[in-house]
Formats: sequence, structure tokens, C-alpha cells
Amino acid sequence: MQPDGTVTAINSTKDASAEFMAPIGLVLSASVTDPPDAAFHGRALVSAENLDLIDADVVLLTYNSPEAQTEIEANAVFNTIPAVKRGAYVALDLPTALAIAFPSALSIRYGLEQIVPKIRAAIA
Repeated sequence: MQPDGTVTAINSTKDASAEFMAPIGLVLSASVTDPPDAAFHGRALVSAENLDLIDADVVLLTYNSPEAQTEIEANAVFNTIPAVKRGAYVALDLPTALAIAFPSALSIRYGLEQIVPKIRAAIA
């Protein structure tokens, strides 16, 4: 999350996180593949007032601080996202997000053990 409440979303199927999720049946929502790219390729910027454009069966977010998580989760627009309203929102801790973003022989098992139960619970 940026200081202005903007969220950076993965918007490339070639991103390591997207490739990590694909074998377990998760694909990027079209709602995040269209916004403009952020400072680096494979990421899109979604402004705080447009968070409701994020529409997916499940929304996964990682935060760089507890304050950032509190700010987004308190955002009225964030709470209108259909997945969030359904309870299909998963806040990932940084170690899990890093395991997914930088998969290796050591991190893949850890990432799966952490994320699969959370996703199952979110979509149940």
C-alpha cells in the first residue's frame, strides 16, 4: 500500500506469485489486469477510491506494516469489495507473501502450508 492508500496489485500472469497460485486453481481477476502498471512491470496501481474495482472469488493482500493493514481494512470502499463482504479476503503475513513471491525449493512447501488452509476457509 502506498501512503495515499493506493494498493499495488499483481497484474501479470508471468509474475512468480501468479505462477505459484495457478497450479492450485487461482488465476488473476480481469479487474486487476487492466489498471495501469505501477513503477515496475507486473504490478498495477489501484487507488483507494477505486478499491471496489477489485473483484475476485478471493482477495489476497499483504501489508508492509500493521498500520497499513488497519488503514485498508477500515477503508469504506475496501469493505464494498464483494469478496471482502463475503469474507473471502485473506491477509497474508510477510513471510508467506515472500514465500509465494520468491518460490524456491525451501519456500514452496511453506507457502502452500500457510496459504491453502486460509484460502479454503475464505471461500468456504
